Amino acid sequence: RIRPENYCRHDFTPESSVADDLYRLYQDEDTADVAFEVKGQVLYAHKAILKARVPDLLVMAEPCGVENPMPINDVDPDIFETMLKHVYHGKKIHDSYWEDHAKQILDASGKYGFTEHKSVAEAWHVKNLQQNFTVDNVVDELLYADAKNCPILKKAAMDFIIEHGLEVVESESYGKLDESPELRKEFVKAAFSSKERKREQ
Repeated sequence: RIRPENYCRHDFTPESSVADDLYRLYQDEDTADVAFEVKGQVLYAHKAILKARVPDLLVMAEPCGVENPMPINDVDPDIFETMLKHVYHGKKIHDSYWEDHAKQILDASGKYGFTEHKSVAEAWHVKNLQQNFTVDNVVDELLYADAKNCPILKKAAMDFIIEHGLEVVESESYGKLDESPELRKEFVKAAFSSKERKREQ
């Protein structure tokens, strides 16, 4: 006698092929309804998928279609295509790619609404900088973090500045904080709090 419960056990449940099925749609010109021309290279996509995964990018691309692609001239085609592919398949991007292209991905993802990629790229950028912060570049990184809304990078830069306070204050780069009086106030407040904590220890 056939017992339905014998065919409903967990080990009979097929693996989902959603990611692979969606990825097959990628670059399908027949079903695509939007396109991006990235430094001359045309990449096709689907508005429904963009709406679900990168809605900010869809808003930017809304006036465009397959026949009139959205022009993108400030991102390397490989960087944009890697992010767009990931929107479809959702599979892990290799660590070495993040490590080698963190800053480029951070720039592109922030500008074009790839929020999922932005947070990962920011973490990798900070990791790459951990041994490369200097009194000459840390203020630039702090200003960049503040402008691009990168809290992880901002904290890392601020921590370095506080730890190397006098050296940074005496450097030529410190004067760049004049561009952002509010950021200078944040630095002074953080530095003061740090000194207070050290006194209490």
